Amino acid sequence: MSLGTSLTTPSFSPHDKPQREWDRAKLREQKDPYEVLGVQRDATDAQIKKAFRSLALRYHPDKNPNESENEKFNDINAAYELLSDPDAKKHYDAYGD
Repeated sequence: MSLGTSLTTPSFSPHDKPQREWDRAKLREQKDPYEVLGVQRDATDAQIKKAFRSLALRYHPDKNPNESENEKFNDINAAYELLSDPDAKKHYDAYGD
């Protein structure tokens, strides 16, 4: 006996993921994401990830209760979020926003 419904898995594209617009808007206002992470513009994905992990450990709020360090941590996360997404990185490199 068939219920007449099929089970399908919805397809998702990279554009379907939730965006943290407040982080990206703040990053655009203040700093170049490459400078935030301390990497060159031609850095590989592995170099970007390594820089992010190093800075995230250093400035994580659990390790640094200082408010200014929390802001730095947010900047680091926003920069990595932008540079780790190939489409967003390509757009940033082309247009700067």
